[in-house]
Amino acid sequence: MKISASVRATLRLSASALTLGIMLAGSHSMAQGLEEIVVTANKRGEASIQDIPLSVQSVSGDRLAEAGSLAFDDYFRQIPGLSVNDQGPGDKQYNIRGINSTGAGTVGLYFDEIIITDENISGDGGRQPDIKLFDMDRIEVLRGPQGTTFGSSSLSGTIRWIPKAPDLNNVAGEIGASISQTKESGDLGWTLDGMINVPVVSDKLAVRFSGMLVDKAGYIDDRYAKDVNNDDTKAARAMLRWRATDELEVSLMAMFQDMKTDGRSFFNTEDYRLANSPTMNGGPLPSKYFTADPARGGFDDKMNLYNAKITYAKDWGTFTATSSIYDRKTSLRRPASAAAEILSGGAYPADSTGSAILNNNKDRSLFSNELRFASSWDSPVQVLAGVFYQEEERWWQSRFASVDRTTGLVSTNSTEFLNRQTDTTIKEKAAFGEVSWEVLDGLTVTGGVRIFDFKIEEQANVITRFPALPGAGLGPIFNSKDNGKIFKGNISYQVTDDFLLYGQIAEGFRAGGTNDQTAASIVNVVIPAGYSSDSLVNYEAGFKSSWFDNRLIINSTIYYIDWSDIQVEQAAVEAGTGISFAYRGNGGGAEVKGIEFELSAYPTDGLSLGMGVNYLKAELTEDMPLIEDGRKGDAIPYVPDLTLNFNARYEAPLPNGWNGFVGGDWSYVGSISNRLSPTDRYYREAKSYTLTNLRVGVKGDDWSATLAVNNVFDEDSITMYAFDFQGPPPPGGNVPDNLVRAWPRTISLTFRKTFW
Repeated sequence: MKISASVRATLRLSASALTLGIMLAGSHSMAQGLEEIVVTANKRGEASIQDIPLSVQSVSGDRLAEAGSLAFDDYFRQIPGLSVNDQGPGDKQYNIRGINSTGAGTVGLYFDEIIITDENISGDGGRQPDIKLFDMDRIEVLRGPQGTTFGSSSLSGTIRWIPKAPDLNNVAGEIGASISQTKESGDLGWTLDGMINVPVVSDKLAVRFSGMLVDKAGYIDDRYAKDVNNDDTKAARAMLRWRATDELEVSLMAMFQDMKTDGRSFFNTEDYRLANSPTMNGGPLPSKYFTADPARGGFDDKMNLYNAKITYAKDWGTFTATSSIYDRKTSLRRPASAAAEILSGGAYPADSTGSAILNNNKDRSLFSNELRFASSWDSPVQVLAGVFYQEEERWWQSRFASVDRTTGLVSTNSTEFLNRQTDTTIKEKAAFGEVSWEVLDGLTVTGGVRIFDFKIEEQANVITRFPALPGAGLGPIFNSKDNGKIFKGNISYQVTDDFLLYGQIAEGFRAGGTNDQTAASIVNVVIPAGYSSDSLVNYEAGFKSSWFDNRLIINSTIYYIDWSDIQVEQAAVEAGTGISFAYRGNGGGAEVKGIEFELSAYPTDGLSLGMGVNYLKAELTEDMPLIEDGRKGDAIPYVPDLTLNFNARYEAPLPNGWNGFVGGDWSYVGSISNRLSPTDRYYREAKSYTLTNLRVGVKGDDWSATLAVNNVFDEDSITMYAFDFQGPPPPGGNVPDNLVRAWPRTISLTFRKTFW
């Protein structure tokens, strides 16, 4: 790994600043230490993050609001070990500790108690949800597998978005507004958010309403409009909290979010060059950031979330019952004109009758229920026990059709080249538990287990097969099932009140599933009926420490992960045509070795400093089943070997009674590759990059104004390579790479006001 001279200089300067901060932390002039961070990461109730023997980081809602953070993109680089495969709004794939592959998410995602982890269907991308960050209490990131408590897909960790709960005693309101200008964009962006909290019966019943409107201007043009990679979102949330008795509390929540973007977040550096399309000859494009395909992309994402939670708390323990519904409808418009021309042998030229979109539409409904008990006995032994049941219904459609050349969209006169659909039902049952025993004063041993059972039923319907031929109709019903157990063992020793040592061995898993053999028959290939679960074992050891009356916090973890039966995307190629059909399989093993380090310091009144580092090596430990797909030693895609961040904030009183503050953060993201095998025709490497964000503001008792500059130096490094078509190369032509860059420099002004 090579780091440039400018980065090394920045590291030296930052290290010097942190060293000074640590030295100052020992001075007697300090007024206070860092505020205690409380989380609910282990499902045992609230606990200080420094007392939990896990690798956990939390970002407060106040910090997010001050920084103007709207979504995942705005904060993930400040969390060591967390990275993202980003294809635009609502189209993410989150990665923790280098665990990344096709299939269901490898990171469990929760909005409070609601499971929102999504599924990669038939290789259509990560497409995990983008939760907008309004009226948030905190975000918790749990690193390492959390399978015993959070179940499938918490293979490498879990992210929890925790909204602010209704206040039972105080009427409160808040409004925030911002305006922004992004370099390369011709429009201004703006956001508006608000909250009102009303106690209906003091100390007994309260309601809280909040919402947000987002109009984030894009900067990429296409053949039909400018700045098409915008973000147009509206979201609202309603919450009710009822303290029926001193022991019994009921909480209800309903939320919706509707996100739209008028184009994809990719751009090309040259035009397409295709033999049967005379207007597409590989020439220059009209603007620097331009999508060249003669069809119009975009993404619509609608989510509805509902939750009911009952807690019954006694001195000896707490019962929690929770029931949730997560319903998400997405529609991805993927320009695919090159595919129409190439796969049809030139019968449908890309710049005329073959101008086309591949519409991937998905409707997913998830009904989940959990009942758990967490003890609080006056005993060295404590338990957590629960049962879980979930039902999931999925409908997925892949529709390939020509577009109207005037609008770039599918119309009533479009030619339907392909239309296939699948209906899937998944049922899951699980029981889980943990037992903790304080063997000696300060020495605690914990063991955990989860027993799970999955049943999957899937049926495909091929309405139209390529190119525009009658389909075979409904296919047979395919069934798959999986069951098993995973375990966790943890040992911790509270050396002093301020120093905790811990070690852990934990397993994680993702359920297997079926492959759409009906669709595979369209291109006359044979694929496996399904694929099995993949699993991993994570070994880690770490410490958490507080110094100088909590003015300095240093935490670190080393880890080793053994990953087996990896779910991977494979392809069957039709003889004679070269057309490939992607399906899911299992293959090979991998290992990850890494270290995390975090530091927070409060060296003098009003000044806070922070630092985070994650270094890892993630690679295959054996060849893939098809050796051209990956060999032993190949790096796991989209995983930077080094991520590094610094942050600082200083606040001081102003002469007029207000307070002024200045802050910023700097992050380094190491280089990545997008494929396992360097011999893959679509293998690309994205270089390392740095981002700097700065903000300055003033605030009174009930208001604040913040001026922020994100990506101060307009770093334009490519962060991802994407390909809408990965079939045989066009004869004598070229299909250019789709590129994603770091979001251009954006200047924003935000005003917030609280009421009552």
